[in-house]
Amino acid sequence: MERATINNPQGKSPQPVNSPQNVPQSGAITVDACVISHRGCMRENNEDNFFFDGDIMRDNEVNEGTVIREKISKPFHLFAVCDGMGGLKGGERASSICVHRMGILNIPLAGNSIDPAIDAYADEACREVYRDSLEIGEDGREGSTLALLYLAGGKAHVGNVGDSRVYLLRLGKLYQLSTDHSPVYKMMQSGQLTREQMRKHPKGNVIGAFIGMAEASKPKPYTAHFSTPLCQGDRFMLCSDGLSDLLSHDELQRRLSEVKDPKAAATQLIWRALEMSGKDNTTCMILDISAPGLPQATPASLSRLPQER
Repeated sequence: MERATINNPQGKSPQPVNSPQNVPQSGAITVDACVISHRGCMRENNEDNFFFDGDIMRDNEVNEGTVIREKISKPFHLFAVCDGMGGLKGGERASSICVHRMGILNIPLAGNSIDPAIDAYADEACREVYRDSLEIGEDGREGSTLALLYLAGGKAHVGNVGDSRVYLLRLGKLYQLSTDHSPVYKMMQSGQLTREQMRKHPKGNVIGAFIGMAEASKPKPYTAHFSTPLCQGDRFMLCSDGLSDLLSHDELQRRLSEVKDPKAAATQLIWRALEMSGKDNTTCMILDISAPGLPQATPASLSRLPQER
């Protein structure tokens, strides 16, 4: 296991929450993973947060930038990126609440119970963030996105609220598995905008769903879901919009394809975002998958994935 903080290499380690033992088990999936979170060049604090298979950032470390690299073998895995929003400390509080409550999902779940469990978690986290916003005087302005990946039983299960994203790189092609809750994403899906036009749209940061909404405002369905069978060598990336807003889909695909080491790939992507202004907090998590018995990726396996425009 490798741990450090970007701005303070001697910083404290992230706090474990139900941390797994890194011991191969029956039906284990091996994940070689890295996460980097950086406050960026223009923000005074880091409102992003993450859940890294049991590890989270301490509340007093979110501004320092965090790097974790680990190779984990076990039957299930849970990863997430949360991007906070809100006045004063509201965003930090919201994303922190989301990751601190995620331990309830960090357990073995049967395939047909995974999506309902993610929904239940998102609903409860939403209520708790909303209650917190009232207590600190933010009156519903406190919120967080959620991009979540649960791996078990040879499948990947994605759940998301807002515009933080989960991507899959397979056979050199990059696919967005999550669904942005935004008007411009719907325009891209309908063919009114290309992906590049969507990325540069002046209202691209407007979202219609987040963790922390008042109950009466929540869309139905509240959580977007996607699932797909895993293939040997799949590479997943979870990120906040501090990365996906600045780097084009083509650049993300190229760098994820060319840079084989997860830490090197995440570092390149984070520093590329910083070079391009670093206007927002940025979190990038990269996961490489292997397991005995997983099928090799084939062109036919791409047909089940969301087709890019």
